[in-house]
Amino acid sequence: AAPLLKAEPGDLAIRDGFVVVTNGSNQSLRLSEAVGPQRGMPAVQLVGVGTYMPTKSYSFAAHFAEVEVDTETGEVAVLEVVPVHEIGRVIHPIAAAGQIEGGIQQGIGHTLSEDYVIDLTDGRSLNPSFVDYKMPLSMDMPSIRTIIIETAPDPGGPYGAKGVGEDPIIAIGPAIANAIYDAIGVRFHHYPITPEQVLNALKTKANETRQ
Repeated sequence: AAPLLKAEPGDLAIRDGFVVVTNGSNQSLRLSEAVGPQRGMPAVQLVGVGTYMPTKSYSFAAHFAEVEVDTETGEVAVLEVVPVHEIGRVIHPIAAAGQIEGGIQQGIGHTLSEDYVIDLTDGRSLNPSFVDYKMPLSMDMPSIRTIIIETAPDPGGPYGAKGVGEDPIIAIGPAIANAIYDAIGVRFHHYPITPEQVLNALKTKANETRQ
């Protein structure tokens, strides 16, 4: 900007998107004009260097789930979930609990019912609406007893807070799968665990027992 304003670089400053002359002159230039191409010449390249040393601090969670499995229909009902989360300093307890419970609702959906089905011949979605893409609603939610503990505040986080967004949706699926295994003795390693798959697994287990 100095040649355009006929000023020394040391007499220039950037204020509110403008390059201004600070020696009493009222000359100024838009920052976009200063760094933009002039008369076909390439634009000025702005290069900056910054460093940040992140702290290694992790939140922890353990979920306990109670389920009921109907061995005639294969339907799995989640009766109760007890999520225990260590998230450092809790700034807003109600918001933190809501984040945990919302993640549990989403996790129950992708664990038991949500499955995006695609026709492999033409790529067309076979369940493009919520009529066929089953998401858990409020009446499908189990009892949730959320426990939040503050045993290890993060010195690098705001007021010692740590993350709470990812843990709930990560922990609930394995908790449900383990509860199903505890109930019927069948281990699942995929989502969603549909009623049809539960019935087929029970049939397979019964045949193996007979053999």
